[in-house]
Amino acid sequence: MLVEGVQSAVVLERNHAPIGEPLRMRIASVASASAKEELGVVVRSGEGVAVGGQSVSIALEPGLSVHEAMLDTGELASDGYTIRWRSRISGEFGRAGVTLLPPFNVGAVEEWSGRSTAQKGGSVAGAS
Repeated sequence: MLVEGVQSAVVLERNHAPIGEPLRMRIASVASASAKEELGVVVRSGEGVAVGGQSVSIALEPGLSVHEAMLDTGELASDGYTIRWRSRISGEFGRAGVTLLPPFNVGAVEEWSGRSTAQKGGSVAGAS
């Protein structure tokens, strides 16, 4: 049991997502008393430039609690990013890498795959 204050940690549900899809963050907090946790979340490009972010507020009761929040990625391009978070109460911080992927067009892949094997006169391994 925490004697005094609040401690929090944030993890991403996964380290990749299609562009435009929000990222689910899981937030675990331990509080010695009822409190309001305030987390600042910043999205940084591969070059370290802040390109997005948001604040997350969580009402905490004494003891351990787990919450979820969604990080909006709607305006971000397909690329690699670093998600940094910091507790405004305790100053604790952390980061995680994430890749936003371009849309995947199954039809285009099948079309390309079929053309390339037919042009080579071969077959796809494992295909009958």
